[in-house]
Amino acid sequence: MKIAVVGAGKWGRALHYAFSRKNDTVLTSRTPREIPGFVPVEEALEREHLILAIPAQHVRRWLEEHFRDRG
Repeated sequence: MKIAVVGAGKWGRALHYAFSRKNDTVLTSRTPREIPGFVPVEEALEREHLILAIPAQHVRRWLEEHFRDRG
């Protein structure tokens, strides 16, 4: 599977590590990081599956920003 983990905090990095053991997995966040497997958001959105590891109060805004114009 091609997976992207959105959110590069401790929880996101832990999920990225766990999923990357058996899957093609990348990591992204709103700010660029020097982390192995990190890609820009645009590249992450092309993945087959997205795992959101961002604070619950930001999920709606993040989804609206990145999927509003995707029909």
